[in-house]
Amino acid sequence: YVADVDLADTDLDGDNDVVFCVGIGAPGQRFNDGLGQFDEWGYVPTLSVRFENALFDMNGDQAVDLVYYEPDFFGDSYFGTMVGDGNGNFGWGSNELQFLEDGDPHRRIALGDITGDGLIDCVLTSVTESGLGLFEAKPGTPVPDWKLPKLVYAPACNDAVIADLDDD
Repeated sequence: YVADVDLADTDLDGDNDVVFCVGIGAPGQRFNDGLGQFDEWGYVPTLSVRFENALFDMNGDQAVDLVYYEPDFFGDSYFGTMVGDGNGNFGWGSNELQFLEDGDPHRRIALGDITGDGLIDCVLTSVTESGLGLFEAKPGTPVPDWKLPKLVYAPACNDAVIADLDDD
């Protein structure tokens, strides 16, 4: 089964490509030929089963980067950013955070500048524990690194969206 699907122009050719997570295995990627045909296949490097990705230009270089959550089901999980090269490839970028938890496969990622410092932060949801956590970005190269998460909302949370609702 497919656990997550994201669309973005990962190879900077003017059309959206697909990056997805499958039930058990490495994330996959299909490249759009510009006509809605997805013939070329690619894999995204990973160290464990991945359940959630989010695509966004985290460092302002016009190439899409990939923020990820990886549970390993051995009592800890991983969160970090992979740097896109503009050719559809992703490499390790930020210092990966390892944190203890139950390997929750029902995570969702939402990205946006929550703290007002110009860096893209992340909220990560959980349906089994720590409902909504905030990962604040901290400056780093080639993409921002992440601070350890803060609990924002304790009950289970299925999804999150970041938006400026009060125009401040």
